[in-house]
Amino acid sequence: MIFYRGGLRNYFEKDELPILSPNPDSGIDILSGVMMKRPSHLVEVLVVVPHGKTEIELLDIYNALGRIEKIKESPLYLADGREYYIFSETNRITSRRDRRPIPDPPPSDMLPPSETMYLSFTEVHLGNFILRGDIIMSLYGITYSITNITDIRYFLLPVMRAERFTIALYLEPVKEGVLIYCMSGYYIPGFIASRVNLTVNVHNRITLLLNWITSGLRK
Repeated sequence: MIFYRGGLRNYFEKDELPILSPNPDSGIDILSGVMMKRPSHLVEVLVVVPHGKTEIELLDIYNALGRIEKIKESPLYLADGREYYIFSETNRITSRRDRRPIPDPPPSDMLPPSETMYLSFTEVHLGNFILRGDIIMSLYGITYSITNITDIRYFLLPVMRAERFTIALYLEPVKEGVLIYCMSGYYIPGFIASRVNLTVNVHNRITLLLNWITSGLRK
């Protein structure tokens, strides 16, 4: 299943357990960081992006994650084969307070130990919101965590408060390609969850991010 486009996926709630559990000796623990935000709903994904003509290395992964402007060019594929674009703008911004757009840096020739970036996204249904992206290098892979630092609204209705939506990704070159292990958590109050089904929306946005990463790795 992990070699198919969507990978292996599991949806669960805060009082349930994930079906995937990395070996404790691996040092891979993205669940703890997501649970610190006290989510009500979670999604886990495991997928492997096969190698193309050349093997993909950690530096290739890092540079692919840096192409923020390319996210808006990544579509979802509808059942009838049509492409659907969710984001109209995806930019880096100067800082948390200074929200002027800045261009993506050129590809790097070395890996930093860590990096924090601030992002501004404009979306069809959710409008404009600001995210913080944190990249941390480890011995074998890269952890990339994205958290909202402003409220997220669904057709003007505030559905996720700041710091209550996180997507954590662990990416590692393996023999078959690039392994992507994703854990996403978000908190929705019960009265909103009973009225607005955001599971499909979150599923689509995770799919889009995976499509963006996959496209970047192949390029």
